Amino acid sequence: MSRYMLGAAAALLLALASGCTLLEGQAWTPDPASDAGIQAAAAEGLASDAMTADATLLVTVENGLATLTGNVPSEAVRQRAIQILERTDGIFEVRDHTRIF
Repeated sequence: MSRYMLGAAAALLLALASGCTLLEGQAWTPDPASDAGIQAAAAEGLASDAMTADATLLVTVENGLATLTGNVPSEAVRQRAIQILERTDGIFEVRDHTRIF
């Protein structure tokens, strides 16, 4: 049993060491299929749209569920933000928690 544990520990250390070596000196970019990648794409969509760019919005994504929070100046801007998120690849549902100010 202890021989097995020693082998497993050695394999884990080797995997961690090689993973760190591969990332050394490289910029991290989120995987487009991951929640972080989907969230980055959604945030970019909101920031680059003329209607939503000036709104104070935050989007989080977990397992394809996007949660939109923040302040918007009008219902039209709110609807546009939701539309952008619904059209973002990897988002299957949008929960709107924005406020009109």
